[in-house]
Amino acid sequence: HFPEVLDLSNYCAYAENSFEKDCTTKSKDWPKLPYKLMSVVEHKGSAFGGHYQTYRRVGADHKEWVLVSDESVVSRSWGDVQRCEAYMLLYEEWQRTSCQE
Repeated sequence: HFPEVLDLSNYCAYAENSFEKDCTTKSKDWPKLPYKLMSVVEHKGSAFGGHYQTYRRVGADHKEWVLVSDESVVSRSWGDVQRCEAYMLLYEEWQRTSCQE
């Protein structure tokens, strides 16, 4: 499926000046240029018709997910998001404030 955090450091020339360089833990597991998944667009139906709905992060810390479909907004888990049939993934640069996020 798709990752929650995407590391684009291998594809960007400025990855040398990334957050991890200044991080005190400098863990090899941490992405150098992280992008966090913020929204997933899903299409229900066929190539001849159907319906689009969106899973998106909400809340001050962006840890909660909701499913938005027309006038309906329903709370969903990260597991629900992972199981959807993604049509489009929307990531944004993750401005981490500490090495522990």
